[in-house]
Amino acid sequence: MALVGLALAGCEPRRQPTTRAPVEEVTRTADAAASVPAPARALLRGAIRAHDGSPLRLGHYRIMRNGFLEATASGDLDAQGGFRIALEPGIYQIELSGVDHVRAFRGVWVQDEVGVTGELGTMKTIEHGETISIRAQFLDAAGKPMPQVLLEAARTDSSRYRLALPAAPAEAVALRYQLRKGGHTWNGPLADRWQSDDGGDFWSIVELGERTALELDLSGLPPPDREARLQWTGEDPSSAAATEAVARWRKHGAAERAWPEVEAAPPRLHRWLLLAYLDVFGAKLPKAERIAAVAELIDSVPPDDPRLGLFRSLEGPVWLTLEDGEPAVVNGLLAWLERRAAENPDPGDRLMALMPLLVRADKRGDAS
Repeated sequence: MALVGLALAGCEPRRQPTTRAPVEEVTRTADAAASVPAPARALLRGAIRAHDGSPLRLGHYRIMRNGFLEATASGDLDAQGGFRIALEPGIYQIELSGVDHVRAFRGVWVQDEVGVTGELGTMKTIEHGETISIRAQFLDAAGKPMPQVLLEAARTDSSRYRLALPAAPAEAVALRYQLRKGGHTWNGPLADRWQSDDGGDFWSIVELGERTALELDLSGLPPPDREARLQWTGEDPSSAAATEAVARWRKHGAAERAWPEVEAAPPRLHRWLLLAYLDVFGAKLPKAERIAAVAELIDSVPPDDPRLGLFRSLEGPVWLTLEDGEPAVVNGLLAWLERRAAENPDPGDRLMALMPLLVRADKRGDAS
């Protein structure tokens, strides 16, 4: 079994765009270095607006390459909601977020130039009670946050809440806060400025001055439940259709309604919708249906296709089939995984293929 190395790249969170591209460290002479071509470059660009087409108060992007633990690139969108990042070709997970809006995700195979334009969606309707939970941190003059405090804002009328501020440390000049409920956080309606939390949400920041309380009017937030309207260009058509099917089926689909769409697809698209179907439903399918779908997968999708990295839940049905599949299917799947681990150009996909092989070898006691 060929073992595949995993390179890690990342960047420290910061306000300005930063990029970390995978690099290979090679010892060579100056003459040899001059003869080595520079890595291929691709371009990811975007122009993102608020739900109603107006400029975002503040937007943020975060780009993760498959197989890497830290962001390849992250930063605030410019005043027009734009960003433009040069990358090595590969599979990337793109996160786009904006103040008052729900972050959007998409896996993208970036080969040459991929673009995204459109509007983010707004948050779902949230029913608040007599109080709202708040997480907050005081900031010093340099913007350094102090320890987090958990507070509660009390309702004063149908849409307004009052947050009494605790005694601030002497060096505090501002407070950043987020509303929170059920493990979710989002920015508040009152702010002098905003700041990404590097997790898809935003802090609302208020200067303390003489303030002893914050009056939070939730009616100042955008109308809820507006769908995102994003248009992607420059993607491979087949994998783009499969990516959109994954998003649609995760939100609204059921396996019995999705399968006819897979069966009716033309041959060129069929295998990609099969991948999407396994990605969304595979781990929950009846055993016989799952094994049959995995058998079709290994017969129809080359293991070295980098687009496999778009389907991040595919390993669920793969692992199950290794455990309970018929010997012929299991042997075919193992051979397919070994080739995928050795030959797929996407580092994250090689890792995903390698993991079940190592676990299986460890169970037999022959991992090396």
